[in-house]
Amino acid sequence: MEGILKKKVSIMRGFEDKWFKLTENGFLEYYEIKPSTISQDTDVPANQIPSCVSGFGMKAGGLFDTSWYRRYFVLSDREFQFFLSETETTPQRTVPIEDIKGVANYSGYTGKQTVFQLVTKHKTFYIEVETQLELDKWTKELSYCLRKIEQIWLNPDLRVLKGKFYIGLARIAPDRDDCTFRIITNSGAKHILRSSQLTDRQKWIDTILETQNRVKKDMGPIVRKFSYKGAKHSAKESSSKEDKKDSSFARSHSVWFGGALGELAHHTMTVFDETEDTNTYSKQNWYIAIELMWEGN
Repeated sequence: MEGILKKKVSIMRGFEDKWFKLTENGFLEYYEIKPSTISQDTDVPANQIPSCVSGFGMKAGGLFDTSWYRRYFVLSDREFQFFLSETETTPQRTVPIEDIKGVANYSGYTGKQTVFQLVTKHKTFYIEVETQLELDKWTKELSYCLRKIEQIWLNPDLRVLKGKFYIGLARIAPDRDDCTFRIITNSGAKHILRSSQLTDRQKWIDTILETQNRVKKDMGPIVRKFSYKGAKHSAKESSSKEDKKDSSFARSHSVWFGGALGELAHHTMTVFDETEDTNTYSKQNWYIAIELMWEGN
């Protein structure tokens, strides 16, 4: 299963769109759209760049700057740019279409009736055009470009892998409100995701649970036995010099496994403590470590 979900990145940045893909071996991968390959400094003047719509407008200065600045704006399929003039070849700012969250008419400025606001991932821009016709054209074209983002997501060549986490041993907890659910991995890392509809959330949860059951079935019965600090180890369980050196942040596990992995066997492995940011290839996903050890024997 794969599709667009919103992932909570941080308190300040909130949720951002990602393309999620659930793999057969129990990993949930997430992707972002590749940055635009269009050069930021070309020999093409702004008024000759292929665009959906372009023209002059006035941009509001900012929170503490009440001035308005004349700029030349260019909207293409992949980005929104503004230049100091129509003959400039280097944009003053470039906003990828995937970073735009919304566009709407804005009437918060006294005496200005043709202003629209462009809400992006990091900032909101207020732009005034001359006529109502221009205002309607800009908002219509921007809205159309936003609707086309889904088509961009569907193109694998325009996606780049940002990370993945193992869900075979994870816990899934749907939130009470809206379409949000949480995935808590075996290492304790928490991923908060949000779907566009409640039915989509349930579909994702059901598919993840099915994948969990299949992975656990293929894995066979597993029992974990902890070897605490000070316990005596056999020669087979003795740590290497490197393991002893890292003993301050590692712990030894004795693991028995069978089922699909073959006859009952006994192995020792080390699970390292990691931060949530490094959970992508976490050694705390001990099933993966077992597979690696089994292949090495």
